[in-house]
Amino acid sequence: MRDLDITKNRVLDAERLFFADERWARHDIEALHALFSAYPKNTCSWQVLLKVTALNALYKTRIMNVSPVVETILGVGRKLDSLISRGDPAAVDLMKMVKFEKREKTINFFSFASKYCHFHKPDRYPIYDQYVDAALRKLRRDK
Repeated sequence: MRDLDITKNRVLDAERLFFADERWARHDIEALHALFSAYPKNTCSWQVLLKVTALNALYKTRIMNVSPVVETILGVGRKLDSLISRGDPAAVDLMKMVKFEKREKTINFFSFASKYCHFHKPDRYPIYDQYVDAALRKLRRDK
């Protein structure tokens, strides 16, 4: 087996090491799974606001104004629900671009969108964040 082969056991070993670090509290992740399970739809404003705010706070995604993110999700809510129910990767693309009217700027929140979809269907949506990005860049350089 090559060092770069990714197996289920290697992923589970990495997860055990990750959660052994006291800085990471597994209850944060369990709370998000419970929240997204309790409110699986993306058409109710207070439910989407609750999910976006909790995810932003617990994963420290540094979104300073969550209102445009909530509006973006609500704007595509039914379609997003349909894509997520099928595990379609297009769900991430559907909600990643967020327009901030006051700043006249659109920001790509791909990492946030991947996390949001992940907590709806963890088995279908992997999280993409700075750590995954760094690992993929390292793998590309090492090859």
